[in-house]
Amino acid sequence: MAHFPTTAWNIIDSLKGGQLASLDSRNCFVQSYWPAVFAYLRRRGFQQSNAEDLTQDFFCYLFEKELVGSYQAERGRFRTYILTLLTRFVSDRTTSRAPRQRRFENDLVPISCLAATHDIQLISGESSPEQEFMRQWARSVIQSTRNELRLWCQAQGRPDWYLVFDALNPPDLSSASRKEAIAQSLRLTIDQVRYAQTKSEQKFIELLRLVVLEQVESENEVDDEIRSLRRLL
Repeated sequence: MAHFPTTAWNIIDSLKGGQLASLDSRNCFVQSYWPAVFAYLRRRGFQQSNAEDLTQDFFCYLFEKELVGSYQAERGRFRTYILTLLTRFVSDRTTSRAPRQRRFENDLVPISCLAATHDIQLISGESSPEQEFMRQWARSVIQSTRNELRLWCQAQGRPDWYLVFDALNPPDLSSASRKEAIAQSLRLTIDQVRYAQTKSEQKFIELLRLVVLEQVESENEVDDEIRSLRRLL
C-alpha cells in the first residue's frame, strides 16, 4: 500500500522526469493523492464515472507537463500547490481527455480500481471542493500513520497492541467499557490493555510527527501542521 506523501520530497525527486519517471514512482504518487483529487471533483458536482475519468486525466496532465517535479517549496505547501493546479485544470479542461485516459489505463493503476476498494466519504453539508480536498488529505495522512503503526506493532511481535489502538481511537466517552470488552476479546487483563494503549498511542504520535516532518520544510513547522490536521478532521 502506498504511503500518503512522504511529501513528495522523495516523490518529487523521483518524478522530475515526468512521463519518463519510473512506473512505480508515478503509481505511488497516484495512489497517494487520488482520494483528495477525487473528493474535490465529486464535490464540484461530477458523477462517479466522470470524476474517475477526470482524476485519471489530471494525473496524466501532471506527468506530461512535469508539474510535480518542478514544484519548489517557496510556492507554499505541496498539497496547496496540487490543489491550485487541479482547480486550474478543471476550469481549463479540453477535449484531449480521451487519449490521456487511454494512456493512463495502459500504464497506471486505473482510478476505477482504486475507487472500488476505497470509501471516499464526503463531508455532509455545504463544504467547498477545496475543503473536501484538504479533509481527504488529512484523512490520508492519519491512515498512513495508522498503517505504519500496525507494521511497527507487528514487528514488535505485538499485533494485539494495534488492535487495542484501533478499537480505542478515536476515543469516546465509552472507552472504559470498551476496554473491558477488548480485554475479554483479546484475552488480556485491563492493565495489559492500558499498557498496550499507552505504548501504541505514544508510538502513533511519534510516527505522525515523522510523517508530518516529511511534508514541511523544517521541524519548527511540525506542530502547526498537526494542528491543521486536527482542524480538518
